[in-house]
Amino acid sequence: DTLEAWEKKGSKSTWERAQDRVNSLLQQYQPPTLSEEIKNELRDLTSNAANKVGMEKLPELPFE
Repeated sequence: DTLEAWEKKGSKSTWERAQDRVNSLLQQYQPPTLSEEIKNELRDLTSNAANKVGMEKLPELPFE
């Protein structure tokens, strides 16, 4: 791009353009869905690990 074209686009520095790109990616991000089988296995693994350190129950997760 020419200097004139860059100025028309808002004269953003590389850092500002990178920040815009990161924000855009974060806003568009959709976490992958996990099968019930994998969710159950993860629950079992974390529950077993928690039991080993004295926790009787894990806190409820807001998305379950």
